[in-house]
Amino acid sequence: MEQARKNLKICSIVVLIYTAASAVQLALGLWFDSFGGAPAPEGSTENVLLITKIVVSVVSALVFLPEIYIGIKGLLIAEKPNSSTRHIFWAKILFVITALAILISVVNLIQQGNVGDAVGNILSLAVELFIYYDYVKYAKLVAKEA
Repeated sequence: MEQARKNLKICSIVVLIYTAASAVQLALGLWFDSFGGAPAPEGSTENVLLITKIVVSVVSALVFLPEIYIGIKGLLIAEKPNSSTRHIFWAKILFVITALAILISVVNLIQQGNVGDAVGNILSLAVELFIYYDYVKYAKLVAKEA
């Protein structure tokens, strides 16, 4: 069972690193790509664009909270096992959401034929899906150990 704790710790670190990388990617895309290359609406001022970017940044940061939670909680439980299962619930939710996102990306690929963006997105989501799968697997083993 010691191996399960080590694997949970590794999965938790990977979740945190992946979350940080996703946040940086989002921030760089938002602040330097100016809404994905879309033109600013006519008549909009710099203040309106700045406020919009700030609101989108805050809402996006909230999306990362469950990932940060399971990453930190997984590290804590890997160090000192207990029977807490809330982090496993959130990891399962994120697993399902990621699986749905892969499905949506595949449907978009079929409908739009934008292979470059879709394949990159699908591969990124697949990595995230496997991370959550392993996290749940090892978190359950560690919870049984407690």
